[in-house]
Amino acid sequence: MRALIIEDNGLLSWRLEELLTDLRYDIIETAKSDLEAVRLASLNCPDLILADCHLVDGSGVEAVREICAGQAIATVLATGDAQGVRPLVDNAVIAPKPVSDHEIVGAIEQAKSRPLSFPELRSGTMCVRYGWKADVAVEQV
Repeated sequence: MRALIIEDNGLLSWRLEELLTDLRYDIIETAKSDLEAVRLASLNCPDLILADCHLVDGSGVEAVREICAGQAIATVLATGDAQGVRPLVDNAVIAPKPVSDHEIVGAIEQAKSRPLSFPELRSGTMCVRYGWKADVAVEQV
């Protein structure tokens, strides 16, 4: 199982890498920005995404929307503002920060049972903001 971590806090990303390694995940890499996350996922599609919602350079939520366009991926969104994020991604597993290892493990199990997908965007479509040329038109539902 491959995991992508989207986190700009070095200490927290290290902690998540250690935890996921203990859970026998292969870490694709840790992205510090939304652009980097989308690029990394396009090279090696993850089975699990752990994403900080608010990055210094971008939005973890927007990166997840792009990565999960048309494909279901187990995703945990971590945030200190769960109420603010819930309306943006109402079907996501949200881990309120600060979060313990035990809570992350529980959130991962939840996310595996209900992977996140944005079917209104077809697979292979990346918005221009992320430097990708759309090869499939966005379908409006």
